[in-house]
This record gives sequence, structure tokens and C-alpha cells, in this order.
Amino acid sequence: YGIDHELLYKMQDILDGILKKTPKCEYTTLYRFLRSHDKRDFKIGDIYKPNFSLTTSLEILNEDEDLYIITPLPKEKTKAYQLFEIYNHGEEYQVNFLKGAKFEVVNIEEDNIKRIYLKEIE
Repeated sequence: YGIDHELLYKMQDILDGILKKTPKCEYTTLYRFLRSHDKRDFKIGDIYKPNFSLTTSLEILNEDEDLYIITPLPKEKTKAYQLFEIYNHGEEYQVNFLKGAKFEVVNIEEDNIKRIYLKEIE
């Protein structure tokens, strides 16, 4: 696509710097509504380390979409930051994980939608 990868890495560093200025996440459950590029083919016990800042929400906004249901680490250890504290767009309360956050797949449920349960481990 003609993407300048060096520029993308710099932009990710800038985003991480901004996130670190927001309060750390105090919530026990976060949700990510999966898009076409999001990984879905997990097995329980798999470790997932996205190479980007994982964006999540405090609430389920659409019950008809596949999603990750994420349990972050406690506030002192999590890499999740409450972006909505400095920028809230509409009704979504956005929480972002720093690039490099790691998750373990602890459960998978699938009926009309797929729910992948992740636990932040690092």
C-alpha cells in the first residue's frame, strides 16, 4: 500500500506517549468489537501479542458483532489506559492498551457471534 513503516512506528510511539499521560484502567472488563483484520482463530491457552495499540471499550455497543472480552491486569500492572479521560468521541468510552501488551486466551464461546475471552498477562 505504499506505507512508510518507519513513520507508522513513530506514530505508534507518539500514541503510546499520549496514552501514558492518561489514567491507567480501573475497570475489570473491556470489549473489542472485531474487524476484518482482527485475529479470530485462537485456541484456549494461546498467547496473543498484537503489534499495535489494542483499542477497547467499556461497554458492549453492538450485540451482533464478534468480540474480545478482556480482563486487564490490576491498575498497578496493566498496560491499559483510559483514553476517554482526555478524548471522548460520542458514547464510546475508549480504553487503549500500549503496544506490546500480551493476552492469554482463557475461553471461547461461539453461537451466532464469537466471544473470545482474553486475560492480560503482561
